[in-house]
Amino acid sequence: MKQIKLTCRIQKKEDHYSLKLPADYQQAMHLLMKHCFEKKGGFCSFSISEPKTKKSTGYKSQNSHFHGHCASIAEDTGQPVEDVKKYLKAQAVGRGYPMLMKDDEPLLDFWGQIQGESMSDITSEQCSMLIETAHQFADENGIRLIEE
Repeated sequence: MKQIKLTCRIQKKEDHYSLKLPADYQQAMHLLMKHCFEKKGGFCSFSISEPKTKKSTGYKSQNSHFHGHCASIAEDTGQPVEDVKKYLKAQAVGRGYPMLMKDDEPLLDFWGQIQGESMSDITSEQCSMLIETAHQFADENGIRLIEE
């Protein structure tokens, strides 16, 4: 399935709105529209949404907050940090964290459990879900997390 995901600016001229494509996407969009015209009967799918706020990174960021909690939980439980992260992401799916998908179906791990998506492109809201899941896990298991 060919697709392009991007954030672009909306322009208003009188009562009409249009999308201003970033220059580096114009060629890709042209090729995709040509493909749809020639191979898909001139039809394409289009969706539009509000831009998403990326999670914060760096010192004292959401990213550091979550990874620090994972390290504390791993130290307390004796589990590898990566296993703690994977477990917490799967648990956060119940809060609305995105599931890892393949061909529009949840991609289960070897044991048949759902998996949370990689953190590479998550929003600040989704990172908050992970942090809250870590807090809940720690509370339920008597683990003291350090908030800096």
